[in-house]
Amino acid sequence: MPFFTDVLLISVSILLVFVLVRYYTRKSYKKFIAQNEGKKFFCYNDRLVTKAFIETHVLPILPKEVEVVWVEKRKPISLNYKRANISAMLYEINSLNGSFPFLVTIENGTVDYISLQQQTYKAIQDPGKTQWLLDVILGIFDDSDKS
Repeated sequence: MPFFTDVLLISVSILLVFVLVRYYTRKSYKKFIAQNEGKKFFCYNDRLVTKAFIETHVLPILPKEVEVVWVEKRKPISLNYKRANISAMLYEINSLNGSFPFLVTIENGTVDYISLQQQTYKAIQDPGKTQWLLDVILGIFDDSDKS
């Protein structure tokens, strides 16, 4: 019986640690959302086909207030935010549906996103659509300013 008690005690301890870590991580994420009300993010990943296109055509035209988040090997890289908070935001988006690149806004305490995967690939396949893609991106950010 002492073996069972020891195993149970260890299991409960591990579960308690897990719950506490989850609680504080979620609390930190909610604080991140509240502190970044109105912020805009452009998130893209290291997929070779899109990375060069985005870095050449899209990033230079983004408004200065847009935060750029690059995901390398499934790890978000942001100069201004803790990785855990950006990871939580991207996990929330990925669990909903869609693929990189994303335009993300934080409004009314919620994370709103738009996947630009299809538009980006159309512009890559047809360079004549590059300006169209840029207009779509800037239009989305302009619309989010008005709401």
